Amino acid sequence: MKRLLMFLVFLTACLVIVMNPNEASATSVTLNPMFPNGYDGWNLGARPYHIDLKSPQSDGMVVGISDVQYVGDSDGTKLHWDGSLFGQTVTKDIHYVYAHAVFPNGKTGRLLHYSEDNLSADNGYVLIAEQNMDDWISAAGGNPEFAKYKIQGETGTVTLGYSEAQRFGGPGGNFRIVPLNVLMSYCGAGFRYFNRAPGLQYIAENQNAFPLFSVYPTPPPQSAISLSRTQVEAGESLTVNRTAKMFADYTRAHYEYVFVNGPNELPANQQIKTNLIGKGPDFPLLPMDSGSGAKIFDCGAQFCDGSADPNNPNIFKETIELKTENIWQPGTYTVHFLLYDGVDRKSSSGSNGEVTATFVLSNLPTPPEAGPLEGDDIDPDATGIVQGNSGYNGEPFDVTQGIPSSEVMYARVIGQEYLYRYRFKQKADQKKWTFHYSITYIIPPKDPEPGPDGTTPPPEPPEEVPKDETILVKRNYSYWYIDQLEVYKIQNATVLNYALGPQQKVLLSPIPAYTVSMNAIQYGDENQHLIMSSLSTTATNERPQGTKTLPQGATPPADEGWKAKAEQEIPEITSKNDKLVLTVNGTSVTYMDDKPAKWPATTPEPIAIPDAAPSQSNVLYEGNIVIPRTLANASHTGITGTISYTKVAGSLSETIPTSHTISGFDWVTVHTPVVNTSDSEDDDAHNQMTHATPQLNSFILDRPFTVYMPTTGPHLSIPGYRNRDYLVYTAKRQVRFPFDVFEADGKTLEPAGQWVDVDADAKTFKMPVWVEEGKYTVEFREVAINAASNDAPRQTGANTNLNNYVAYKTIPVEVIGRLYDFRVTDIADYNWQYVFRQKDGVSPSGAKYWIGYQDIDGAKRGNPAPFKLPILPGSSPLKGYDNVAVKTGYHFKFELKTKGNMYSIDDGIRITPRFYYVNRDGTGRVEVDLYYRTNDQQFVQVGSTADQVQRYVVLADPLRNVNPVSISDSAKYMYDHYFTAAYKATTSQALYVDKYLRAAGQKQVVGNFSLLMLTAMQRTFDPPSQYYSTATVDAARQFASVQHWYGDYSLPAAPYAVKKGTPLYQQGALNDSSNVFLRDGYLIVNFNIESIRHQDVNNPYLQYIYGDTENQWRMEGFTPTASDPAGHSFPLYDGDVVFYHADKSSRDDFDAGVPH
Repeated sequence: MKRLLMFLVFLTACLVIVMNPNEASATSVTLNPMFPNGYDGWNLGARPYHIDLKSPQSDGMVVGISDVQYVGDSDGTKLHWDGSLFGQTVTKDIHYVYAHAVFPNGKTGRLLHYSEDNLSADNGYVLIAEQNMDDWISAAGGNPEFAKYKIQGETGTVTLGYSEAQRFGGPGGNFRIVPLNVLMSYCGAGFRYFNRAPGLQYIAENQNAFPLFSVYPTPPPQSAISLSRTQVEAGESLTVNRTAKMFADYTRAHYEYVFVNGPNELPANQQIKTNLIGKGPDFPLLPMDSGSGAKIFDCGAQFCDGSADPNNPNIFKETIELKTENIWQPGTYTVHFLLYDGVDRKSSSGSNGEVTATFVLSNLPTPPEAGPLEGDDIDPDATGIVQGNSGYNGEPFDVTQGIPSSEVMYARVIGQEYLYRYRFKQKADQKKWTFHYSITYIIPPKDPEPGPDGTTPPPEPPEEVPKDETILVKRNYSYWYIDQLEVYKIQNATVLNYALGPQQKVLLSPIPAYTVSMNAIQYGDENQHLIMSSLSTTATNERPQGTKTLPQGATPPADEGWKAKAEQEIPEITSKNDKLVLTVNGTSVTYMDDKPAKWPATTPEPIAIPDAAPSQSNVLYEGNIVIPRTLANASHTGITGTISYTKVAGSLSETIPTSHTISGFDWVTVHTPVVNTSDSEDDDAHNQMTHATPQLNSFILDRPFTVYMPTTGPHLSIPGYRNRDYLVYTAKRQVRFPFDVFEADGKTLEPAGQWVDVDADAKTFKMPVWVEEGKYTVEFREVAINAASNDAPRQTGANTNLNNYVAYKTIPVEVIGRLYDFRVTDIADYNWQYVFRQKDGVSPSGAKYWIGYQDIDGAKRGNPAPFKLPILPGSSPLKGYDNVAVKTGYHFKFELKTKGNMYSIDDGIRITPRFYYVNRDGTGRVEVDLYYRTNDQQFVQVGSTADQVQRYVVLADPLRNVNPVSISDSAKYMYDHYFTAAYKATTSQALYVDKYLRAAGQKQVVGNFSLLMLTAMQRTFDPPSQYYSTATVDAARQFASVQHWYGDYSLPAAPYAVKKGTPLYQQGALNDSSNVFLRDGYLIVNFNIESIRHQDVNNPYLQYIYGDTENQWRMEGFTPTASDPAGHSFPLYDGDVVFYHADKSSRDDFDAGVPH
């Protein structure tokens, strides 16, 4: 670009710049030629005038010029110029002078000289047609590609009219032109206007001047290269000398490229190229890649033109240093020097513009140094787990879902067995010993020959030829050393969690079997790594060889063998590495071996320390971590932990790693489970209710009952829980009754509303007799061992919600009384008098006929035979009376008891008789209807509306033997509990008791033959043997808990029995002997006994026989058959009480004393 700017400066000075085409004149600019003095001795020759295209010292016309003509305004024709010159746009009509040119190749061209009106000719330009440009470039010896490239922006277009075209031998039109002087500069040729003397500057014809100029070519550049040394040791330097000769006119730059390639057989693009010259600015149209070795030489502000004289060119010389490399292979190397001049013409020296020089390289390359072997793993990648180490039935707990307090967990941490950071480096180099050998050769002179006069001149002195050589001996070595080494082993691990023991953390220390040790030896100083020659590597080892006389005419040997001697003095170097042995859990691995090696053998290459294996599962492990028994439940308690490593002896760093966080932990959920599948015994076998309540367990007064509180049951469906026994997590099992209960001993009272401990899966209690009958809810709770109190939050069934600590359950129960101990205590029939009374006829014998031989609960009562119901032939213990039954008309006394709520004034016992007939041999038992006669009616059916005969009971009848105290106490209870305050205000207790006793000695109606209703007047209370002050009821309630009922019953004195349902009125006339009446057998009285509460006769409460779940009649030992002394078997029905003779009446006895 600088050269181009200089051209523009020069050529622009020659332009006439017309700013306005209408201006009459333009400013004249005087030429400033490069050679203002011209060249003497130019041969202008004779007409036709010519242009010399030659070197200044050579002759020979190259281009002839003729037909100089002028075209001006006189004929009205002008040359129209439209184009640009050197960046200036020109559009105007011009005057011109033209000439024809004839080239050596026979081609013709034309030349134009552009000028302005009234201007001298030397103010114009010599222009040529673009179509003739190749001929001019060829004649000037230029590079066509370069010249055309440069001139392309400096062309214009000329338009010719018809007349002008005729002068040029063709039609009018346009043709392109270029400035000849610029083109010649791009060809490296000289262009000079002749400026010698006035009048000799132009070719003139008809007063028209064409300027005289000269064009001469220059030769291409020349180059040379030489080296300071041709024998070089690798790593040494040599000097490269190069010379460039330039001839091109007006050139300020040239191009040089130097590179080196070696002996290897790699492809050319991979050969060694040493850039000896730094890169300069781009140079246009180079025939090759300018590359990193290209350089443009610029002379700066001063011209450094080529010389027109081949013998005196511009010469550029430069010396550079070539530094060989240790990695170069031995062999012959070539230095290349490529040269182009400023107009892109390559050097004519050498081959294709390139000259070369060679040198021979000897090389023991320095061994390559391997990169460091290094690595680190200081992250232990520690993971941990805390899990249940216990469970149930082979299924361990999953602590993330739940584990009970008191259970055992394990903690395990796994980290890398060791951590490390290391860097092993290799030292690979050469040791160099310098030897200087020197010798002086004495070469005797030739013997002198006699001269013409026959005399022999004295001999010349001997020639001393000194010779020395400096020899470099190289010895390679390499070894590995430990540059950095840190190894750490596990010290311990700390795991923290809410459930990890009292401290809520556990410290895990490695087991003894885990060991990490290291044997590391650093030799330090290089002298400890190398065994080598003791000769100095820093000073020259002198080896003077003295002098040696050679024979006449001999020459010193080319090779003294000194190289071999020097090599022999220096043995190969023996090296050894540092040492590293790492032992993990007893297994040792050598990662760096210090075994010596003599070059060219190399020391053992170290092994990379691998990432450690994870520690064994038992290294950091604790398997007996007991969760504190009382630890409260907690969900998703986080687990954190750190693992610490300690430095292994032999590490070369003081760095102590910090603790590392352990990952992989989940969480622990403490959830101590309890279940409650409690239940109670359902004493339905003793439930005498008419209609037992479904889904209610029966608790029977004065009977034992059992509650069941197993610790087995379903819980969460997670590992270790599920359906199992939870006893170990149960601190307490308790039951709370809404009524008083006895412990199993029947003496220890547990008042209502208190929680009672249950120490086993089942516990038996006993119902006090005073508990009110009715429906209740019994509560059960099982308390977890980690509950803060027994009243901790509760959950029904199981504490599946860990916020609860008590498993709670309720059982609906029903407390039910008893109807029992029915017995016959007296029969008015004289045949039975001494069965029930002593010989005085009054005092009781104690005999009672019970339903069977079993008591209220089916246990043996102890009554002997034959004192069981029904009373039939064979029931009398009296001798001679074993075949008697009871004669009709005689009553029998009976008693029964109740337990429970039958203490109210409106409670009672309803007895419904039924009647059966059976033959004397026990056959033909049928239910019958009974009739009797009255004064008003012949046949009155028992149970009909006409049946008006009443039955009575005298409570205080002497033959009943009721203790008057019992009657009195019962009266007192009735007074205290049944009467209002208003009544009591007018009637004292004593007065009421007195009235009551009198009434008890009187007949009290209780029903008729078809129905008995025992009421409060037929009742006494059986007081308890012990009163309990801690009971939730008072003593009076305890007193009234057992009720004793009394009754009488008899058949009419002369009953008529017919099969039940027989329409007696359809039988015709009847008398006592009518066949419809059943006589030859027994009439059986059968009782259906029911308790009536609060006069609710439509809903009898308890049944003696016909309850939903129990038949108390059978419970007390009633048997379904009986035999008389004759061996007749009688079928019996529940409720059978007495057999009456169907054909024998009280009327048969004297003064039977029975109503009829």
